[in-house]
Amino acid sequence: MPLDRAALIGYAVTTSFGAVINSIGVAAGETIAVIGYGGVDLSAINGAAIAGAGPIVAVDISAEKLATVQQFGATDCVDSSTTDPM
Repeated sequence: MPLDRAALIGYAVTTSFGAVINSIGVAAGETIAVIGYGGVDLSAINGAAIAGAGPIVAVDISAEKLATVQQFGATDCVDSSTTDPM
């Protein structure tokens, strides 16, 4: 496996996925918001989806990434460049 991919899995996936499951302890039916659509954030969204959380709200300034976050488990997306997320 190339080092750049191994580093991504070793850092982004395990850190954020583990934080959602172990540190935060997200449980089924709980609402979670994730700000940003980077590799770490997508793994947090995925971890929340696997834990059964919902709704899972993804917030970012990039409308192009909305379809991607839904593939990772986000149930709601907010483009904060056009909408106030609060």
